[in-house]
Amino acid sequence: MAGSRPRIAVTLPRRGGEVFGFLLGLAVFIGGGRAVKIRPDDAYDVRKLHGLILSGGSDVSPSLYGQEKREGIVSKRKKSRLGVFSVFFSLIIWLLRLFLRQKTVSGQLDSSRDMMELEILAAMLGKKKPVLGICRGAQLLNVFFGGTLHQDLMHFYTEIPQLRTILPQKKITVFPDSRLYGIVKVSRLTVNALHNQAVHRTGEILQVCAVEETGVIQAVEGKHGFLLGVQWHPEFLLHMPAQRELFRALVQEASGFADEE
Repeated sequence: MAGSRPRIAVTLPRRGGEVFGFLLGLAVFIGGGRAVKIRPDDAYDVRKLHGLILSGGSDVSPSLYGQEKREGIVSKRKKSRLGVFSVFFSLIIWLLRLFLRQKTVSGQLDSSRDMMELEILAAMLGKKKPVLGICRGAQLLNVFFGGTLHQDLMHFYTEIPQLRTILPQKKITVFPDSRLYGIVKVSRLTVNALHNQAVHRTGEILQVCAVEETGVIQAVEGKHGFLLGVQWHPEFLLHMPAQRELFRALVQEASGFADEE
């Protein structure tokens, strides 16, 4: 099927996640692919999928990396200062979330989603197909390879408040010898921050490729093949060329598998 759009699996929770699904579908389409949304209990055929996006959402179950869930931790978070454009952009996203009835799931667990994503991730990696993990997806990717997570980032923000915003206001450093750098072509990125957890000890075959100034890991990647996890949400930043490049690179890598059909 040479010339057809590669089919990119996008994982979602059993209920909710419509905003993520919509924006990721748009991002994949802009990148030249076609999104195939998969929820727990949905049937899928890995032979008909050419790439995978593990989307954001609920926390990864700590039992998967040998810990118990820590309760009652509240991080000090900084409220964003919004300019005129930022107010307009935030209003559009808020209306979209309201229309699609997106639920806040941070801090909750979803074991059925964990199992579904681990299964499809194993299947895609077994075929050496490209994978992009976003926020929770980057964390799950790390856990899959035996890594651990910080369940709460409070201790990183003793001098400055923890920023939480859908807007690009957090500055991170991209390592110049990384695959990520080869995609975005810059050593400094401004990204959003919607997470309360992050990668702690990296899993086997993964290496850190971006960090923020506090030391929090912002991206990891595999040493071989297209295997990338980013802590931010690039689907909310499609007005920025570097963020669109993440999806274009994934689709381009997946196109080789589509051409084999």
